[in-house]
Amino acid sequence: MSNYYSFVAGLPEIQLQDAKAYHTTSSIKELLSETVNEKDWNLLAYYYGKFDNQNLLVSLGAVEGSWDHRGNYSEEEVKEMLTAFQEEEDPRHINIPSWFRRFIPAYQTNDTLFPNMSWEDQLTTVYYEAGIDCSNGYIAEWFKFQYSVRNIMTAIQCRKFELDRTIYVLGEDEFSLKLKTSNAKDFGVTVEFPYVSQVMKVMEMPNFYDREKALDALYWNYIEENTFFFYFSLERIFGYLIQLEMIERWSGLNEEEGMVVFREFVNQLKSSFRFEDEFSLKR
Repeated sequence: MSNYYSFVAGLPEIQLQDAKAYHTTSSIKELLSETVNEKDWNLLAYYYGKFDNQNLLVSLGAVEGSWDHRGNYSEEEVKEMLTAFQEEEDPRHINIPSWFRRFIPAYQTNDTLFPNMSWEDQLTTVYYEAGIDCSNGYIAEWFKFQYSVRNIMTAIQCRKFELDRTIYVLGEDEFSLKLKTSNAKDFGVTVEFPYVSQVMKVMEMPNFYDREKALDALYWNYIEENTFFFYFSLERIFGYLIQLEMIERWSGLNEEEGMVVFREFVNQLKSSFRFEDEFSLKR
């Protein structure tokens, strides 16, 4: 295991309530590329991979948006990947992340990986599966934790609005199947995922802004607890990146702007199902 004593020691301490951080996930990425070895850099690529996912969907025309430069790959590199899959079945001459290798040919041939699931959710699913299967136990557990929280939140919302959980909950593993089918209040997953009660309390909050804050607090505390004994290693850096992103997200977001985010969230979903009166935006 490599340790990065000088780099980690030089990182400013951050707290979730910080208004602004000295570094950004973009600026620190440049420093990391000059600091960590190739093996660890490849592991950090899992963190930045979520930005690649959005960029890939934009390149494919599946979603609208601008290019997120926090990703691992440039716009030209992603276009090269897409062209390579059009020219050959399994191009090995260029560097392509494992989950892209599953997703791109499926999308280009319209051969869905997971039935009844949007392409965006299919990409998210294979991304999480790749993260959970990665060679670093800490990173794998983080992906598993985040994936579980996301799925529990989805299952709770589906139960509340009487939606089909088998469509919206991601994955086909045993944990996901319980979330899709169990009628127990905790979906029968408390033993294997003790955080479920905390997620349920977060989802009971009526104010979207408070709910998002509480959710990030849950993530923040998970990172604090599980990074405690990693002093100067890659794991400490990976956790720092996640926490830094939270500060970035909230640094320019007040309650009013949080409501704007909420409205956009509602607009994206309201065509799928009818919200209860308590979520009315007419007031």
